[in-house]
Amino acid sequence: MVEYLLEQGANPALLDLHNRPPYFLCNSKESRNAFRRYMGKHPYAWDYSTAQIPEGLTSEMEQRKKEKEAEKRKRARERKKQQKKEAAEQKRIEAERQEELERKIAAGMACDFCGKYAGKSPFTRLEFKYCSTDCVNDHKRKLMREAALRRLGG
Repeated sequence: MVEYLLEQGANPALLDLHNRPPYFLCNSKESRNAFRRYMGKHPYAWDYSTAQIPEGLTSEMEQRKKEKEAEKRKRARERKKQQKKEAAEQKRIEAERQEELERKIAAGMACDFCGKYAGKSPFTRLEFKYCSTDCVNDHKRKLMREAALRRLGG
């Protein structure tokens, strides 16, 4: 509709009662682009600075913008694919680490209190191995409790 009016000679520099040009009153990007396309086709037809139309829009500019958006979408797809690949790699590494941990636990490197991997140099008390000092103390209390119950006949 805007293009039709401009082609029929409507002045894009006329202001309304509040001194606003038609370009500012457009509520959609497509209608604003119609003003810009007309300016691109007819650069000297009107005083476009009074009409406050930023710059003419040519088909080459629109084509470049479409290509740029397509490239942006392509990069986003590639980035998403790369993130998926990295997440899968991270998951694989975590699974390998968990498997290694389970092997070490099965090989007798487990904490005698909580069952977690006790580390390269576990804490030891009596013949038990522990992963932390908390486990050492908690297991000590548990053993003392059990010994007291046995003494009392429980």
